[in-house]
Amino acid sequence: MSAMKPSEIRRRRLEANLSQSKLAEKVRVSPALVSRWERGRSEPADEENEKLREILGSGVQSDVNAFGEWVKRQREKSSWTVTELANKSGLSAPAIYKIEGGEISNPRQSTRDKIASALGVAIPNDVAEELSESSEIEGLGEMIDFDPHAESELPSAAGIYVLYDISERPIYVGQGSSAASRLKDHRSRFWYKDPIVRSGSFIEIKNKTLRLQIEKLLIRFLRRNAIINKQNVDDDER
Repeated sequence: MSAMKPSEIRRRRLEANLSQSKLAEKVRVSPALVSRWERGRSEPADEENEKLREILGSGVQSDVNAFGEWVKRQREKSSWTVTELANKSGLSAPAIYKIEGGEISNPRQSTRDKIASALGVAIPNDVAEELSESSEIEGLGEMIDFDPHAESELPSAAGIYVLYDISERPIYVGQGSSAASRLKDHRSRFWYKDPIVRSGSFIEIKNKTLRLQIEKLLIRFLRRNAIINKQNVDDDER
């Protein structure tokens, strides 16, 4: 029997409402080893894999975002609708839908805090660690997701942003000393509409020269995929 894959272990653990520590206790291994399994840094031995399938089941593998799964589970525990959670957290309902559905997989820290505060539950350490590890770009920092149609979600710092369409294809790469200002300028453009622009990612980079270099590199790398600004337009600083 093949070993359970990292995303399958994580998904089934979350569905079973088990922490990494609780699962480790049931399998009789350390929480650190469970963490390594879920990150793909180690594989369960045959006996461990058999125990995992006994505890977690053996259904079809699917990819799951741990934070979105946690938000949905906690919301349903409170018997709230998406709209109710949105109202209590001060976020938009579309943003909550996108977080729970995995379209926004690594929301800004302020967004995470608002959701956790509204739910009255702290984000589990293993979920927070996965958010950080999955989005960390070595030497630069953390890539965060945001809802480009929610003004409160727009990143205000200096950096580079990427906009994606409904199929998660990157269609625009931009940069600026205030990403929010640039994004607000885009709103008047005919293409800045859902589903052409569905989600966004941002990384803070203070150095202007480095921002311009990375922006040009990304646009050239994306080539035909970056259908809006493939000629490196809009790279002026405001």
